[in-house]
Amino acid sequence: MRLHYCPTVLAATLFMAGCNGNTINDLPASLSSAAQNSSISVSSETSSALMSSSAMAINSSSEQSASSVADSLPLFTVQESDMAMCQYSGVVDTKHVGFSGAGFIDTLNEAGASIVFAVNVSNAGSYGIDIRYANGSTQARGGNLSAEQASSTTAFNLGITNTWDNWQVESGALALAQGNNIVRLSATTANGLANIDSITIEGQGLSTGECGELQVEDGGSDVVIGDAPGDVYPPAGADNINPDINLRITFDSKPAINAGTVNIIDANTGAQVDSINVGQEQDTIGERNLTAYLVSVVGNTIIINPHNNRLAYGKTYNVEIGSGVFSGQIEGQNYAGVSGTQWQFRTKPAGPTSANVTVDDDAPADFGSVQGALDYIMSKHGGNASAQINIKNGVYPELLHLKNKSNLRIVGESQANTIVRARNGNTINSGSSGRPLLLINGGDMVSLENFSIHNTATRGGGDGQAEAIYFNSGGRLVAKNMAFYSEQDTILTKGYAWFYNSLISGNVDFIWGYPNVALFENSEIRTVGDSSNPNGDSGGYVLQSRSPTNALGFVFLNSRFTRGKGPAGNTPGNGKATLGRGANKTDSYDSAAFINCQMDAHIRSEGFDSGRTLNPSQSTALAGYREYGSTTLSGSPINLGARYSVYALNAGEVSQWYSSREKIFASYNNGQGWNPVP
Repeated sequence: MRLHYCPTVLAATLFMAGCNGNTINDLPASLSSAAQNSSISVSSETSSALMSSSAMAINSSSEQSASSVADSLPLFTVQESDMAMCQYSGVVDTKHVGFSGAGFIDTLNEAGASIVFAVNVSNAGSYGIDIRYANGSTQARGGNLSAEQASSTTAFNLGITNTWDNWQVESGALALAQGNNIVRLSATTANGLANIDSITIEGQGLSTGECGELQVEDGGSDVVIGDAPGDVYPPAGADNINPDINLRITFDSKPAINAGTVNIIDANTGAQVDSINVGQEQDTIGERNLTAYLVSVVGNTIIINPHNNRLAYGKTYNVEIGSGVFSGQIEGQNYAGVSGTQWQFRTKPAGPTSANVTVDDDAPADFGSVQGALDYIMSKHGGNASAQINIKNGVYPELLHLKNKSNLRIVGESQANTIVRARNGNTINSGSSGRPLLLINGGDMVSLENFSIHNTATRGGGDGQAEAIYFNSGGRLVAKNMAFYSEQDTILTKGYAWFYNSLISGNVDFIWGYPNVALFENSEIRTVGDSSNPNGDSGGYVLQSRSPTNALGFVFLNSRFTRGKGPAGNTPGNGKATLGRGANKTDSYDSAAFINCQMDAHIRSEGFDSGRTLNPSQSTALAGYREYGSTTLSGSPINLGARYSVYALNAGEVSQWYSSREKIFASYNNGQGWNPVP
């Protein structure tokens, strides 16, 4: 079973990779190993690249000229990680820019390669269809879109778009039956489908359908979303299970969490070793004593986190759950809980010894949780010893803590499908050290690569400030091909930090802190709609700098400032966001530099909030707000003369101080410098 989780939740419109629903993607057992090891035989176009969520400007001219469904009716949009998605032949990739979410489907290059989704329709009839695709090959690619329940088929010609970064829309119509429809887009040409970003249906009364138990087509290598109803992990009777594993129960459809506890019993002694309240709990994560939600729903699956370090190696455990704790159906029957030895498993006899370990939430590995691996590395390979944690694709609902560990790489299998997510905010655990999902205290040269961190707290839910990460160290942090999601205060950093080819998403001071230098290079800075104002289009503030007065502070180099839908489904309007606002501090500087960046129209013409007193009062080439070479997403120069309190850098100053990582990080270690490499 492989969990693919959409990091953004929308109210009405589903987005495939962006995404908007908590979704479970399960691999059939016959395909699980192959998918985990990227061993499916595919063309060069489908080979997986390192996941970068940088999403550059969509080719607006091509999309405006393409016919599309009318704006007057609701749109039901399906993308690869939505609950409506049933299966696809191929992989989710991000190696081309311009997709609308966090990835696109790159199907196998063969006839019959397909994408299947389920949509529920209130009224039978013909519905407008838009397929957003890119085809950088030299040949058009054909596909048939069919609805099994309506016995209807429409041919689509996915013509040449010249490059794989140029996305266009092909429109048509398809008859759908009343009720649940299984819709399949199948390649009719030998080279498969084009890269598919989204499929949109126009009309009233459309909602997510039920996939059921679909079969993999002969000759295909479909990734199937949804396992046999009632699956549990670890399986009943399983052996050699990691003691830090998360428990999982898969239902027929999305279940509900009610009230009560999940109890874990030592099968040999009868002693209760853990009792997990399905509401708020207290847990110790590393050295953090926190309020936490240890039971969560992802798609059709309930995930149960035992308290840290409660289970041990070489033990047999029984899981006990009362009949009223969860509501839902398994194989058409109301869930009745488990007792006795119905759900029993045995942990492995001993843990690893290596400094290079692997984490997998539902398959054999050294650990079943990220924090389990962190605890082990800190204990057995601490200090400056080099170590690496490899995280397999999956959803890891955890709060994390790393303390005083240097020279550590944490590497995900893919940015789009390796997700660490949990809810934490200032009203749950107050203070800058309490509310982050990931807290890093001390240490140097900590590298995060190829995964996503999503703090699911919302402003609309009253959670307040909610960092995805707090780097609380004067050392160095590297974040490559990463994605960080929250609303308020997504990134908090000190020291020297390098964010490369990464996505940072939020809406209020969502990049802030006290860095000597924090460089965001080739990255996407995405302002999303504010869930505390779900019917509005407010945009908030990108950053708030509290940098030392002798430091460059925040630097954005060759990056893109974009906008997108927030947790409530709203998007910032034109001129509704600023690049930053002052901190009203006298002991630090409001320092940030923007070098050769692209900016969407949600950024106000004055650039920065004029409602606060800035320090320094007059920006210079090395302090305050600085800017050079800013353009719109289409490449038109932005008039820096309209900016508030901005120092317009010249080419010589940029060349001297900002033209490379080496120059930007020259102050590290008292001038010794640092020149990180991708």
